Amino acid sequence: MIIGYSTTFSVVISRGEAMNNNDDYFQMPEIDRVVHEPARLAILTVLSTCEEADFLFLERATKLSRGNLSVQLTRLEEADVIEIEKRIEHKRTLTTAKLTDRGRRTLNAYWESMHALWRVAEDNLTPTAGSPKRARPPRRRVPVEVLLATFV
Repeated sequence: MIIGYSTTFSVVISRGEAMNNNDDYFQMPEIDRVVHEPARLAILTVLSTCEEADFLFLERATKLSRGNLSVQLTRLEEADVIEIEKRIEHKRTLTTAKLTDRGRRTLNAYWESMHALWRVAEDNLTPTAGSPKRARPPRRRVPVEVLLATFV
């Protein structure tokens, strides 16, 4: 049964563990929206590779603006995914962030769900014979006179 269509090929989705028994449509796994947002995912990925990182390093590594980075760090801290520490060094405020244990578990669970989704897609989505190379509606030829009449 074909229930999906891509711009590159049509797909067949067979019944499997990712299918809902009540209908024939693929059910997406639950995705953690706190982690899935691209800016926050970039921050968490950087923090997962080190013990802690300061604001300037995160700004350069993620290429986020200072305002956006500050907002995203606050949201991650509110979700108890990271811990932010502010201290004075050389008469300047130094802001550092590090993953909490919960944050590390949350990020690992996120990557596991992405890998599971990828495995399900790889196992259940197969190209069908005779699939079009690209899905584009047929061109409708309109006489020039009709086009010009619309501008008069």
